[in-house]
Amino acid sequence: MRILFTAIVILWLSLNSQGQKKIDRQGFSMKYPTGWNIDTADEDYDPDALFSLDSPDGDNMIMFVLYDMALTDEKPGKSVHC
Repeated sequence: MRILFTAIVILWLSLNSQGQKKIDRQGFSMKYPTGWNIDTADEDYDPDALFSLDSPDGDNMIMFVLYDMALTDEKPGKSVHC
């Protein structure tokens, strides 16, 4: 969990310190630093479900795995769609 939090903080700080690119998909949108690149060469690349952002120096990356499914509550029969 600390690694995820650290990655989010680094990405957020990077967004505030340089230009930004934007991803606009049907299910989500996000901004990321201009120097970072989406790894479209990955064999598992799917812009709506699985992609990664690579840092300019190539030493860091952030992977996004997106799900479109209902989440169930603790009580049977109740669900929440995100």
